[in-house]
Amino acid sequence: MRAVFWSCVPGQTGVTAGMLAAGFAAALFFGQSVYFQRADPWSDGLEEELISGRTAREELKGVGLPAACKAMRAGTLNTEMFHNCAVNLPGSRIAFLPGSLREEATGTKEEKNRLSEKLVRLASSEYDVTLIEARTGWDGLKEAWIKEADWVVVCLSQNRRVLDRYFAEKREMPKNCRYLIGMYRPESDMTLKNLARLYPELGGKVCLLPWCTQYQDACSRGDTLRFFRQYAKTGKGEPNREFIRECRRLSEMILSGKGRG
Repeated sequence: MRAVFWSCVPGQTGVTAGMLAAGFAAALFFGQSVYFQRADPWSDGLEEELISGRTAREELKGVGLPAACKAMRAGTLNTEMFHNCAVNLPGSRIAFLPGSLREEATGTKEEKNRLSEKLVRLASSEYDVTLIEARTGWDGLKEAWIKEADWVVVCLSQNRRVLDRYFAEKREMPKNCRYLIGMYRPESDMTLKNLARLYPELGGKVCLLPWCTQYQDACSRGDTLRFFRQYAKTGKGEPNREFIRECRRLSEMILSGKGRG
């Protein structure tokens, strides 16, 4: 199963936070093996969000993007090498490709695109769920990502300017497109009901990810796995229960597309 997370604007819709939330929920609540990757791992390999208290230069040396790049050039980037390049989070079924030491992984734009696509193909054959964070903007939503994805998750927010900008484009999106309203605040005037009234395209195709301070802090510290383990079994009235419930719903939506695409 493969899903692409994307936004038309940078830094306002929580694309990374939404992708990680969906993946961790799939692994912890539904027993799925999950692989994360950014379409452009050269910009950031997700280690800052997924690894806490480690020095990337030392502990990630010899793995990740540089190792994968060297293997592709040598013609040895196969399934075994892919697993050697990826990092598994301890005690979980979650893996990702670090972008540490990325200055060693130089190459042409075509070579970088070829490597990204090959890594995603290998991941899709090895993991139950492959989640890709596409580059921001319409140019970053590559046709190949759309064609091969089970879901395209468009990340939006309650900001009218963001919403107007996206829907004003009137670009045709695939039938397997769904929307995620990140950092959702129920006290805002832009409630789900009002959003659906103002933007009919959202009807029946939207998930929410409520604002959660502890989750945002965990992402910034690289403690995302610990956060989900701590709050996975929150009961009625306990902190972050609503957030965890919506993470499960988002994951269920994505997993419902397994086998499609």
